[in-house]
Order: sequence, then structure tokens, then C-alpha cells
Amino acid sequence: MYRKLLPLFIVVLSVSGCTNHKLVDCQKHNQKLQADITQVQQQLQDETAKHKADVDKLNTESAQMQTQAMQSMTTMLKKDQEVQEKLKAKIAELETQVKTQSDQIIKLNGSLAEMEKKAKSEIPAPAAK
Repeated sequence: MYRKLLPLFIVVLSVSGCTNHKLVDCQKHNQKLQADITQVQQQLQDETAKHKADVDKLNTESAQMQTQAMQSMTTMLKKDQEVQEKLKAKIAELETQVKTQSDQIIKLNGSLAEMEKKAKSEIPAPAAK
């Protein structure tokens, strides 16, 4: 309310021819403060914009790093899966070889046992004294 009356008061004093040095000084000081406020507001806006740009840049960089990390992990997991599949295939192959060789050993042991029986039966018994 007093702000609205101040210009009116100034006009009344100007018309009446009275000047108050304190009033003039206050007006000059008020103008300087208004200019300072405008300057500070502009600096604040500039700093805010700069900080926002910095935050946006950091967010972009962070997103890129996260994407690269995910891609690296995915690549590592795929390679690990390929290695596991190769190992499983090799294990299956070796298990098949072991089974085949085990069957052959059993068969050979059976043949050996038959040959030992046959050999024992063909060897004459020692003569009794």
C-alpha cells in the first residue's frame, strides 16, 4: 500500500517545490537496490541454468555408462553360456567314451574268465603219486 503512495507523495512534493534530500537519497538507494536485485536474479538464473545443464550432462553420461555396463555383462554371460555348453558337450562325449570302454572291459573280463576256465579244463590234472 505504501509503495503505491510513494510515487504520489513524490509527485506532491515535486509540485509543491519541496525537495527532501533524504527522500532523494532513499530513491537513489532504492534504484540501486532494484538494480542489484535484478543483477542477482539474473546471476541466479544463469547459475541455475548452468547447474541444470551439468546435471543433464551427468545423467546422460550415467545412462551411457549403465548401458555399456549392461552390454558388457550380457556379452560376458553369453560367452560364459557358450563355454558351459561346450563343456557339457565335452562331458557328454567323455561319458559316452567311458561307458563304451567300460562295456568293453566288462566284455573282455567275461571273455578272459571263459578263457581261464577253458585253459584250466584243457590242462591235465597232475598225476597223483
